[in-house]
Amino acid sequence: MTRMSIKTIAIAAVTGLLLAAGILSCKKDNFSMPAPGANMDPAGVSATMSIKEFKQKFCSPISSSYLPRMIDTNVIISGIVNADDQSGNFYKIISIQDSTGGIQLKIGSSYLYQDYPIGRRIFVKVKGLLFFNYSGTYELGGYIDTTTSQYPNVGPLVIDKAPDHIIKGQWGLDIPVKHMTISQLNIADYINLQSMLVQIDSVEFGTFDTTQTWADNVSKASVNRTLYDCSNHNIIIRTSGYASFADLKPNPGHGSLRGLYTYYTISRIPQIVIRDTSDVMFYPGHRCH
Repeated sequence: MTRMSIKTIAIAAVTGLLLAAGILSCKKDNFSMPAPGANMDPAGVSATMSIKEFKQKFCSPISSSYLPRMIDTNVIISGIVNADDQSGNFYKIISIQDSTGGIQLKIGSSYLYQDYPIGRRIFVKVKGLLFFNYSGTYELGGYIDTTTSQYPNVGPLVIDKAPDHIIKGQWGLDIPVKHMTISQLNIADYINLQSMLVQIDSVEFGTFDTTQTWADNVSKASVNRTLYDCSNHNIIIRTSGYASFADLKPNPGHGSLRGLYTYYTISRIPQIVIRDTSDVMFYPGHRCH
């Protein structure tokens, strides 16, 4: 079977399910939003499944890869936004986590941080959305994208449709941080840990990397920098060329670093993506290397 045949069959199958979901989802919501300006969750809405349960139930392997899967079941997941697009290191994406796992939402708009800032709880009605494992990153989106690779991908949810699926809740919430070592991250269960906020203590960037910029701001290319602990264990810190801090150099000190854990399954490489440079909490004067 040719690549085009595989793509055509996948698109036809999922498109049919999307049409069915559109017919079945015309149901009035049974919840009420708080008064404008009130920092409260809406009454009458709650998660029906944890993020971990959702991923386990709906991500089924097909020929050692994954194709987009349209969700046709009434499921609500909920989480606190742990990363947004304000710094540009995440593009048209917000990430949420609950106590069991994390997942990313692709939304076709910039300035998502204005409606979905870090620290806001949201409720996501996933029926009618597409679920996809993009090389280790679990994503929810709005349509099938065939323009970026030989296999179907997931495109962002149209911003006008976002209120149909995303219910805004309380803001200003603290995000639980998983404190882990580099060694633990290198052998972690990436399916459950990916897109969750983690912190590593007593680490520093390699000497060479501290003389370079975070990413390639000219060609807008993403770049990997290497983070070490004092036992010489290391992990990749990946930064987009579109990040507002791409042309800056990593802090040459020593200390703690936070970011979202990701895993690139093709090369089996664990990675961390910081939200902005405030995630790098280094102090000068002491280095292991």
